[in-house]
Amino acid sequence: MNENNKMNFEASAEAIEGKLENFAEVADRRVAEFEQVVSRVIDRVESIGQTVNRIFARGKEQKEHLMELKDKASNTLSPMI
Repeated sequence: MNENNKMNFEASAEAIEGKLENFAEVADRRVAEFEQVVSRVIDRVESIGQTVNRIFARGKEQKEHLMELKDKASNTLSPMI
């Protein structure tokens, strides 16, 4: 390989190395952005889960209260019927 070819080869190798480094930096940024999005999604899903649990707990309390009212109404009306 003559000196000119060797210099061209080295220049090409350096250019490729630079492009790969840029690609790696972009990939690292994209991965970091994706991790942030995933983290926000997980936080949101956990929040929704907590809300659903509160709704079910409240529904259970209301059901128990309605059953108590039903029993009171039945006991009150039974002697009349």
